[in-house]
Amino acid sequence: MVKGDSVMSLGGKLRTLRLKSKKTLHEQSEVFGVSMNTVYRWEHDLAVPRKTMLKEMADHYSVSMEWLLSENASASLVSDIEQQLLGMFRMLPETSKYKVLGYVERMCVEDYSNGNSNGNGNGNGNGNGNGKVIANGNVSNFH
Repeated sequence: MVKGDSVMSLGGKLRTLRLKSKKTLHEQSEVFGVSMNTVYRWEHDLAVPRKTMLKEMADHYSVSMEWLLSENASASLVSDIEQQLLGMFRMLPETSKYKVLGYVERMCVEDYSNGNSNGNGNGNGNGNGNGKVIANGNVSNFH
């Protein structure tokens, strides 16, 4: 942990996430299909959710499980743009997710082979720099 980082328990993070989403204990218990007492116990570090529930919570709040389980309260391990991309990605139908994955893989390979391994490439892979993606010969808007 870096000096100056604040420490927050898993329960504290779960409570903070619930309050930020403006949910009551009752509403939160309905979201995850558990009792209000269970949510209370998690938030007060009297019990720990199972791994599958932690995954569900991380997905629900668009945070990483690593962040939930770390003591670092100051930053999630997922940047704002990564959270935004993840949220949009989850709305896609399954077949489109594979297309996006293929596109991103090609961009990473091309950026790396062009000596641009920091992820700030020019995006000239199958994209043309103006918000369009060329896949299988078809041009699609990518906004």
